Amino acid sequence: MPTNSKLFNSFSNPTKEQWLEKITRDLKGKPLEELEWQLEEHIRVAATYGNEDDLNKKPTLNSGRNNNSWSIGEYLFVRDPKEANTQALEGLQGGVNAPLFHLHHLPSREELDVLLANIEPSFISIHFAPAYPGKDPAELFRNLIYYVRRRNLKLVDIYGSMDFDPLLDWSEPPFTALARVLKFAQQHTPNFKVLQVNGLTLHTGIENTSRELALLIAKGVSYLNAMEEQGIPAAVTNQHLQFSVAISTSYFVEIAKIRALKILWANVLNGFGLANESIPPIAAHLAAETQTDQREYNMIKAATQGMSAIIGGASFLYIPPADLRTKGESSSFTRRIARNVQHLLQMESHLDQVVDPAAGSYYIEHLTQQFCEQAWGKFQQIETQGGFLQLANL
Repeated sequence: MPTNSKLFNSFSNPTKEQWLEKITRDLKGKPLEELEWQLEEHIRVAATYGNEDDLNKKPTLNSGRNNNSWSIGEYLFVRDPKEANTQALEGLQGGVNAPLFHLHHLPSREELDVLLANIEPSFISIHFAPAYPGKDPAELFRNLIYYVRRRNLKLVDIYGSMDFDPLLDWSEPPFTALARVLKFAQQHTPNFKVLQVNGLTLHTGIENTSRELALLIAKGVSYLNAMEEQGIPAAVTNQHLQFSVAISTSYFVEIAKIRALKILWANVLNGFGLANESIPPIAAHLAAETQTDQREYNMIKAATQGMSAIIGGASFLYIPPADLRTKGESSSFTRRIARNVQHLLQMESHLDQVVDPAAGSYYIEHLTQQFCEQAWGKFQQIETQGGFLQLANL
């Protein structure tokens, strides 16, 4: 359609007051306040927002990116390396470029050869989530490095992450081991994230969103501080850091949550004198409680949940197969549908082409700002009480 500013000359430009008067008449005596949403104790969302509410123009949240591209993830539950490899190759052929291997035991070097057979790590990003008793992420990382070197690949070309979250998985956080891994990563694997602020367990419902955000950044700050005590500069820790968040079915809340997380972490970095450092990538996972026993219902919800994550600015998106909850395993069909949801968001909706698609939305901007204000206040309270590390020891 041709651009022509005169197309709208015949239309009036109503003020917010006029809109509110119209809404009040249409409500026929029902108080306008009843349309407002009390999301949290100190967060109340109005029924309508307009240009008059946008008192301060907000900058676009581009996180240093010139588009909104994201990587398509897929869960791979590794019990048998050969079977997992078959499933991984199926996913890669279907468009996956960020497979996440859930490991049920520490793979040996020989098992890594089987697990990653015919997979070219330098073409995609590879991610690992160790989930076994007595796990040692440092040993897993070491085996992965041996694998890359045996393949005669360049370590600098390896992109991916490892779910190493000391304050989540250990009663005595292995900060010394993490420091050794970070020192190696700084020198040899600059594009591999060896530390994750896992926020999946911090998600306790949308009514606690600001608390979730406060705990996320408090945990991240604990890692920056702990690594500085180990002699690792905060800039290095931030470079090898990744966040993971749970996405509920509350569409606008989740968009605003991810946007707020970026702003809050930028404030944290500024406090460490790192104002020009990049915001770490954010991996989005559908919240566990949103998965039901109804396969088709899960498929439908996944589309809007995925949109929330991507519009908010997630770097990775993981959509589980719709039958995973009921069967404990997935079929080729449900894995393909989970992948295709993301293809539709990229290839048909083109959500990857606009940096910060929510920028300028009065509603989302206000919700983002309220999350930031409330979460920052809660974060400051956590810090005065000794920080996240102190909370984890309670």
